[in-house]
Amino acid sequence: MTKIYDTVRTIFRWMYDQYRLPQVRDPNRLIINFHMQRQIMDHWCWAAAASSVSFHLDEFAPKTQKEIVAQAFGLDVDKDLDEEWDQDFRIDLGLGIVDCLQATHNLPVSFRDVLRQLEVIVRS
Repeated sequence: MTKIYDTVRTIFRWMYDQYRLPQVRDPNRLIINFHMQRQIMDHWCWAAAASSVSFHLDEFAPKTQKEIVAQAFGLDVDKDLDEEWDQDFRIDLGLGIVDCLQATHNLPVSFRDVLRQLEVIVRS
């Protein structure tokens, strides 16, 4: 009976070590001074997110939503906004335009992987 108990305990300890979440210091108390912009056009959530990250990480050389969209679609940034500008785009490509894309992951991404990435950002 003791041998079965030890085997089960070893298996559970292995599972715990494999799947436990990283230790994070009270994530509810982490305050990041980050301002999320409102999207200027209906399909620009990706541009708003990329521009917000750009402003947060480099306040001296940020890219506006319009600059990001112009680069994504090869449009003239001085041209007035119209329906041609209002297009969907992938957020990873938008973040790449503002040089804020560290890596991509195959989907699905586990919650554990997300916490690991957050832990790396907090430690930086």
